[in-house]
Amino acid sequence: MLKNNGELYHFELANNKAFDEPKGYKFTKIADDVKLMEEIQYSEPIEFKDIGNQPEGTQKAIHALANAQIINGTYEDAFSPNKYITRAEITAILLRMTSKMEENENGGFLDVTENDWYYGVAGASKKHNIVKGFEDNTFRPNEAITREQLISL
Repeated sequence: MLKNNGELYHFELANNKAFDEPKGYKFTKIADDVKLMEEIQYSEPIEFKDIGNQPEGTQKAIHALANAQIINGTYEDAFSPNKYITRAEITAILLRMTSKMEENENGGFLDVTENDWYYGVAGASKKHNIVKGFEDNTFRPNEAITREQLISL
């Protein structure tokens, strides 16, 4: 959760663990200097050929985020709206939205190499405490992200 004052909080569900919080969830501050993109650099309009059967609001959101360079398609003219989103993809979106992207940042993950498109994504996410990875020091970039993982990044 991102508050208006720039504080970013990690949201964690109880998940059969005992929390001090009586509500079964807790928030932990992970950053206090997050700023949303102040000046969006728009690209040329992108026309995805595979979103025509999506609701109009969804199409508008996809176009707006793609033109603001927050999201990318899966190919030059394809968005793949029914494809699961991967851990690397959602992490890249979060970093772009918060202006924390650092293309050359090395996170030291065992399953990320300098040649991977998500190399800087993994490194910057670890540096800024947005996505820490797993206990075995892997990022697992190509795994589909679950709803539970998304809310507890």
